[in-house]
Amino acid sequence: MKTLKILFSVCFLTIAFGLYAQSDSIKTKGCSYLPEKGDFAIGADATPIFNYVGNMLNGTLNNQFDISSSLIYGKYYLTDMMALRAVLGINSSNDKQLYYVQDDAALLANPLSNAQVTDMEKVTTNDYYISMGLEKFIGQKRLRGFYGGQLFTQINKDKTVYSYGNPMTTLNPTPTINFTYSSGERTLTEVTAHDFMIGAGGIAGFEYYVAPKLCIGGEVSLNLVYNQDLQTYKKSEKMVNDELVTVDEALSPGGHEFSFQTSSFVPNTFQHVGLYIMLHF
Repeated sequence: MKTLKILFSVCFLTIAFGLYAQSDSIKTKGCSYLPEKGDFAIGADATPIFNYVGNMLNGTLNNQFDISSSLIYGKYYLTDMMALRAVLGINSSNDKQLYYVQDDAALLANPLSNAQVTDMEKVTTNDYYISMGLEKFIGQKRLRGFYGGQLFTQINKDKTVYSYGNPMTTLNPTPTINFTYSSGERTLTEVTAHDFMIGAGGIAGFEYYVAPKLCIGGEVSLNLVYNQDLQTYKKSEKMVNDELVTVDEALSPGGHEFSFQTSSFVPNTFQHVGLYIMLHF
């Protein structure tokens, strides 16, 4: 690890010195560093890179390069000095787990039975973020600034669905399950998060072109944000007077909030830090 730190430090200093020593010209060998009207750009959140490098330098154990929550950046240049920008974040997963439990009917017929059935738990997470903005650039050199505005929205929903191998009946009102009962009820569906956010604000930042059409950048924003938490609920089943009934229960009535804040694109929450790497073509 010490050798890696030394090697990285040497490489970093070498690159930094090279950038410092280079001419600030925006052209090299007939190729312009800066994007032009009609160019597209695609990039990604650079936060995982900085986190990995920082953890490596401070000796963090089990350091991992995690890009699972990176944001995708895109741009289209309306003019040499103005671009449309989009930022997309997706955190969507569907995790299904199966669990063995004893087969109650087989055990009743034969006390020595080892027969099993399966319970299932399926957890679905859907978290989507999109921002659309307009950027105006300042300066004609490889290091230049920009300012502009953006509109954004985010939708999030977490849902868990359960199914059971042993049916709930009059003769077996609390069958064996892998999970837990609450007042004789077993959960069928549970929505633990359901909300959306919309907002608008101003953005400002910088970009430095380390190579022709390749830049690193950073931005901050100041936004007016509206958050709406929708109702969360669960659906259960239980036996009542020899009848299997379904019970609907509200967990939270929800609520809303207005805020005026700086924000950043933090992985899994899609808030706004705005460190990125972009390639233009």
